[in-house]
Amino acid sequence: MSKALRRFLFPGLSQKKTYKVIKYTGIGVVGGVATLASTPVLSDCSEDNTVINKANGALRFLRSIKIGLWISLDYYFSSMGLDESCTNYKFMMSRIHQRSAENLLHGCLVNGGSYIKLGQGLCSMGHILPEEYIETLRCLQDKCLKREEGELQKIFQKDFGKDPEDLFESIDKEPIAAASIAQVYKAVTKEGDPVAVKVQYIDLQQRFTSDVRTIKMLLKIAGILHPKFDFSWIINDMENTLKQELDFINEGLNGERCARDLQHLKYVHVPKIYWDYTSLRVLVTEFIDGYKISDVEHLKNENYSLTDLNNKLFEAFGHQIFQTGFVHGDPHPGNVLVRKVNGNAQLVLLDHGLYQEVSTEDRTALSHFWKAIVLRDHRNMMKYSNELGVKDYELFAEILTQAPLKAQGFQLKVHLSEEDLQRMTEFAKE
Repeated sequence: MSKALRRFLFPGLSQKKTYKVIKYTGIGVVGGVATLASTPVLSDCSEDNTVINKANGALRFLRSIKIGLWISLDYYFSSMGLDESCTNYKFMMSRIHQRSAENLLHGCLVNGGSYIKLGQGLCSMGHILPEEYIETLRCLQDKCLKREEGELQKIFQKDFGKDPEDLFESIDKEPIAAASIAQVYKAVTKEGDPVAVKVQYIDLQQRFTSDVRTIKMLLKIAGILHPKFDFSWIINDMENTLKQELDFINEGLNGERCARDLQHLKYVHVPKIYWDYTSLRVLVTEFIDGYKISDVEHLKNENYSLTDLNNKLFEAFGHQIFQTGFVHGDPHPGNVLVRKVNGNAQLVLLDHGLYQEVSTEDRTALSHFWKAIVLRDHRNMMKYSNELGVKDYELFAEILTQAPLKAQGFQLKVHLSEEDLQRMTEFAKE
């Protein structure tokens, strides 16, 4: 490649980095094309059809390469000559962000599975990513894959040797809930117990490795092209997360451990696991009816005390964080239901696929650190921050409290002003 052409196509990159980008992209594209050229593209929900799975994997790979390169080139060519001093800088950058976010959304939806999980993870990074990405990708929180006809029967035949209709007394045809890796159906056991049947999408176990490898490569290329926006660390964290979430036996065991840990809190309930109906890809639990904890209007209408719910929520998760060290890793509103038992409000904790374990040493240091923040004790903040492996204790305190403590003399504020929020956003980006 001539020096002039390299500078035009990859401005700002050294010759070594340029050839690194070409190598990764070239290997990927050639590999994908070669696979496609020798493989008929078919549609089948069979997890055992290796040829079809490879073809679909190659299509997802090439689609990802195309979208990744399009976004990267769009940023380069569309922002040429723009800098922050330009009067229309924010407007022009917003248009680029929006186009790129929409392309990213399209890729996640079409590829499904691991890609939707990645998009959902990006939604929680509002302190780093432009708001156009957050708003556009937010719809992924409620998106899922579509099941092929006969897929449910094939999973049950593979895992139990029976159709779902033979295993249960009855099972609804339509799911009552859906997520990126599974759908939930309401059923009744042969013993007459109402249960929730969580069934994984049929090919996720097989496509996991190849999808993660593709995403890793794309993020690596993006990190080379745009060093200031290297998010390759995201996939490393997500890979471990997905491995946990794809193992429904592990989820069942986590739920039972959570129930034991919180059994002294009578206002917390974890649904019972039906192990005879559970496998790596199918999880059957006690069916619970209740309101999402974020459904404030319904809770008020049913005369729940929001203060009471708040206190119970803080105590339950505080006990996990500071006492047991076995912490629910995905406590979004859909995973915390509220119901009344004997006239008292009860929290129902769902979805135990993802947990984090915090050591006794870290829990103790974290407790002392929080106490030091409240007492504005800088000496102990520094001491216990160092014990947790963080040198900048002031930065750490602001991350934990999500408040601009430096500007407030380390006084916790109940409400943040627009100025506070702006400062926290800039601080997080730095």
